[in-house]
Amino acid sequence: MKIKEDIIIESRDIESDENKKNTAGKNHYSMPLSRMRAVAQGLLERIESINDEDDEEAREKLNKLVEEMFDYDDCSGDANSFHNFAVELARSEEFRLACAVLDCGLRRFPKNVDLLADYLQYSVQCGLGEEAKKVYKALKKIPSKRYTWRGFAFQVEYIRYLMDLTDSEKQMTEYENEIKKIISDFKSKMPHLEEPYCLEAELYDFLNMEQEQIAILQEAFEKIRVCPRCSLRYADMMLEIGEYEEACRALERGKRDATQPQASVSEGYIYYLSGLCTIALVSKEKRDYKNEEVESIYSDFNLALKEFKGNLSYTSVIKSKTNVLVSKTNIDVDDEKYEELANLIA
Repeated sequence: MKIKEDIIIESRDIESDENKKNTAGKNHYSMPLSRMRAVAQGLLERIESINDEDDEEAREKLNKLVEEMFDYDDCSGDANSFHNFAVELARSEEFRLACAVLDCGLRRFPKNVDLLADYLQYSVQCGLGEEAKKVYKALKKIPSKRYTWRGFAFQVEYIRYLMDLTDSEKQMTEYENEIKKIISDFKSKMPHLEEPYCLEAELYDFLNMEQEQIAILQEAFEKIRVCPRCSLRYADMMLEIGEYEEACRALERGKRDATQPQASVSEGYIYYLSGLCTIALVSKEKRDYKNEEVESIYSDFNLALKEFKGNLSYTSVIKSKTNVLVSKTNIDVDDEKYEELANLIA
């Protein structure tokens, strides 16, 4: 498989040869990428519906669908169609197939930033490290003024992946400086996004630089109008070190910011932490609960359960904390206002 700019993509899973094209040609029909994606969605659902075993027939059809798309290269669609198809596959951890789709897209759109960035992200998750190096070089040649957020973000994630592979202090410092340079450019090109601040915080977390991480999250609060991911990360850190007032403030900001149409965080987790944070704050102050605090905790836990219902990691904690709270305060859970929570402790 070959992409322009001398990017050679090899895949053991997806064959490509003239003999197969000649023998299968009679049964091949061209279709739009949107239709292929819909077919793939159905096959992925079949594969994932089997608990610990694949639906072998569905997997064979899925592989054949992507294989023929690569071999014949006659499907209709733009660069975004290839991106969406690859994302659909990657969501199901079908990274090799996602790379094959991107490979096909890059034949037609060799300088498309999103396709290159997608390939960079997915390839390292399925053993295509050498191909990732070539894609990274191709992406670096494109002026950053043409970058989408993925062009910046996935480069940073790729370099962090490289940092994990080295034990050289000098190399680590070079990677760190390269990431900071990309993030600085990202901030200047897209000053309204929280993503570069998240990436910088993740870098400091990776390097065990706690104070620097806290500082960049606080900077995000000041400069970015909507930053739910930074709010949640900051709240997590404040809870860990016992700064419960700070954690509560960050969580209130997170609740507000997470109401965006495409929220990038788990709202259930925000409400789960909020309930725990109020409990921790009252305990730290060694005082009785106010009625409105109890109601607030019940409300937070009830909202969290709408997302985490059936997840024992969360429901067991919520149940235990609620039962203790009812016992301490003699304030019952109103089964009309907090139906999910009432059913949990019934």
